[in-house]
Amino acid sequence: MISQPVQANKILLHLALALGGSLLILGGMFFAASNAGHNISPTQLVDAIKASSPGLFLAYAIASISQLVFRAWRYRVLLEASGEQKIPGNKDMIFITAVRNMTVDLLPARLGELVFVGLLSKQAGTHVSSGLSALLFATLLDVLILAPITIAIGLMVGFPTKQPYLLALIALFVVLGFVIGIKYILPVMDKWFVRWAAHPNRIVSKVFGFIVSISVAVESTMQAGVLTRVISLTFAVRIFKYAGLLFLFFGLTHSSFPELGEMASVKVLGAMIASEMTASLPIPSLMSFGSWELGGMTVLAFFGALPQAALVTLLGVHIQTQAVDYGIGIAAFLALLLLGRAASGQATSGRRRNNVIGLVFILLATLAAWLAINSAPQKRVESDLILTHVNRPDSSPLPAWVKQTNGFIVWSSSRTGIHNIWLMNLPDMSLRQLTDSPHTENFARISPDGTRVVFSRSHKKWQSLRDEKPWDVWLLDIATGEEKLVAKWGHAPSWSPDGTSIIFKRDPGMIMAVNVYTLEERIYYESGKDDFLRTRVNLSTPSIGEDDRMALTFRMNGLPTNIIRDAEGEFSIVHRDSCQVMWAPSGDFVTYVQKGGKQTNQIMRYEPDTQKKTRLLDLPGDFSHEYFPRLSADERFMVFAASNNGHEHDLADYEIFLWPVGAAATEAVRLTFDSNNDSWPDVWLGK
Repeated sequence: MISQPVQANKILLHLALALGGSLLILGGMFFAASNAGHNISPTQLVDAIKASSPGLFLAYAIASISQLVFRAWRYRVLLEASGEQKIPGNKDMIFITAVRNMTVDLLPARLGELVFVGLLSKQAGTHVSSGLSALLFATLLDVLILAPITIAIGLMVGFPTKQPYLLALIALFVVLGFVIGIKYILPVMDKWFVRWAAHPNRIVSKVFGFIVSISVAVESTMQAGVLTRVISLTFAVRIFKYAGLLFLFFGLTHSSFPELGEMASVKVLGAMIASEMTASLPIPSLMSFGSWELGGMTVLAFFGALPQAALVTLLGVHIQTQAVDYGIGIAAFLALLLLGRAASGQATSGRRRNNVIGLVFILLATLAAWLAINSAPQKRVESDLILTHVNRPDSSPLPAWVKQTNGFIVWSSSRTGIHNIWLMNLPDMSLRQLTDSPHTENFARISPDGTRVVFSRSHKKWQSLRDEKPWDVWLLDIATGEEKLVAKWGHAPSWSPDGTSIIFKRDPGMIMAVNVYTLEERIYYESGKDDFLRTRVNLSTPSIGEDDRMALTFRMNGLPTNIIRDAEGEFSIVHRDSCQVMWAPSGDFVTYVQKGGKQTNQIMRYEPDTQKKTRLLDLPGDFSHEYFPRLSADERFMVFAASNNGHEHDLADYEIFLWPVGAAATEAVRLTFDSNNDSWPDVWLGK
């Protein structure tokens, strides 16, 4: 016999390997998302879970309990069909199934289901062969239902690879093979099993005696005529399972990742099925963490989701499902310990109790549907008639210096339901919507002469700024409103000092320049082509200064670093773990954003000649998460945005501020009062 310490060591070794597998897979996915330029931090996951919909979480819990009841019911039908006499009562069967749901993914390939067989034997004296037979048929029926669903969803929305289709077809052939084997081959082999079960060798006879008992249970189930009933129960299990996962998914994304929250349910369902497939593979992982997220993240990314958003969302869904499953499972396990072994054939008012249980769960399912409908996130409004602009409050009057300022500010605002480019005249503060496209528009930059605005426009209606590929560069004439496409597949444009060229990002590591008049393009800079950035890295927010000086941010392993190139072409680092570096119009210094005060950010100044770093601005009070700084041509004013809570560039409630450079931080004036996102401003002052 194996001693208890040896068994304990094996368990600990298994848990260590499973934990290591999960960390390795998750680490790889985090690295992949970060290396693509998408920052991921534990706070994002915590914030997403905190912001998730309580109503949809409750709907998931109800759907999970409903799934539990139907799954227990299915096991009971299969045990009865196998000829088993010692079957737990309905209450104990639900408890045992709840423990099974808790432990099913503790071991790879769902070997944790064997706990179910052990509990059946311990609680009711159920034969192990009957428990294994019930598990076999439950698994076959799950595959029989899941495989066609997978193929159907794939045909509707398309999968990134052929693997899901191949896995589904292979699974169907395996099920068909099992059915043929059970119906035609197993009866032929029974005589051989029985003969070996009578072998004089004790070990051989026990092994084949056990095989015979399983064979008998399997054949009895096949002949019991319960197939239609069990398939119906399997459908109910799947419906409640996937409905619950959709509840959690949309509950997490409705506030944290709206672009994911607007994804079609059938696409999300395809991702969930892909997650289930990878979680069922024999990959070492603890509670399927890592293996479950891998399949779903791949499919969601194929459908256009940011890898960062997909990974954080799936982790949040997984954590919430485990919290519910383990909460119910632990409660059920304690209940089994307290209640003790259920007596077979105990006289109870079973029929009345079953009717009550059925009625209760019908009511719970109805409540879950009601919660889903009433808690579902609303679609993004795209009407250009609905504004959320709030007039300047009387408690925040404009100071005299603003009233003496002549010019205008442009920025991107989602106040009409989608990001468009807006203009505010100074000093009368009148608003004007410059663009009215159903697509996302951002990075508005005013030409040096103040007559045109260059900006990025997304390929689809809603596009997160964290996905920097599907964008085009457009040019707008402010006076006439005429728009012109400047460059395809471009992002984060800005002007050359003389106004003849626009530079922008294309692909992860390439900066392009396009002539405004001829639209002739050329590669302005490409990472991996010089001694400074020897490998191809993600580049963002390029800025050109006088004498062809360049400033930009590059990301390596998710860490943003600000760099500049001087007139001689030499590179130098401005600051690590910082972003949004831009040349001042004079070319004497650059501005950038790094971690700072109460809401973590501050705006800095760096002088290349002296390498001196100076804090330009760190707002006091709640609005102190500063971003998107831009200096006026004479460097007397700075326009920027700040939020009082939230970081995401195109989602958080940023407001636009104007500040006279060199004045006290308290002199910064808030220009916008809106509950939506106002970001990436630029300022132009009249002569």
